[in-house]
Amino acid sequence: MAEQGQILVLTPGERTAGPFTPGMDRQQAVATENMWSGCVRTQAGMQSGWHHHGEYETTIYVVTGALRMEFGPGGSTTVAAGPGDFVYVPKGVVHRESNPSSDPADLIVVRAGRGSPRSTLTGHDRPERHRRCVRPVSRSRTRCPRSLARRASSPPGTIRGPAAYLLRERRP
Repeated sequence: MAEQGQILVLTPGERTAGPFTPGMDRQQAVATENMWSGCVRTQAGMQSGWHHHGEYETTIYVVTGALRMEFGPGGSTTVAAGPGDFVYVPKGVVHRESNPSSDPADLIVVRAGRGSPRSTLTGHDRPERHRRCVRPVSRSRTRCPRSLARRASSPPGTIRGPAAYLLRERRP
């Protein structure tokens, strides 16, 4: 991509076609050994299959439209995001995304990790087989009892949410 220490600017005309999913138009901006970033336009009513991104963490910024993510045991947890919202998907979380609106949605996606960035699951591997502790990305409510206890004991102004650990100073 770029030599060590070189900063690049990629214009819309320099993007390339990204991985194909029906109902999604991906444009790859940057792809390195440890990171992928690009733009995605999802068609109205589009729904992906169940999948995970292996050892990749994903951050999605919703520019326009709507994004719905289903995950958790049996796909029992659903979160919704709109323009201006960020969505964080941890490594290995089985999920599927959709655009529940009647208009296309435009998203910015950044994935960081190693290995294959996507694994589509067959019928017997769908979320009912993946029982793990999950926390919804939601501004209105957190369903994890440990998070509720931390929230109750936190001083006002404490940064919370799935990526808050990135903003906190590590204490000895």
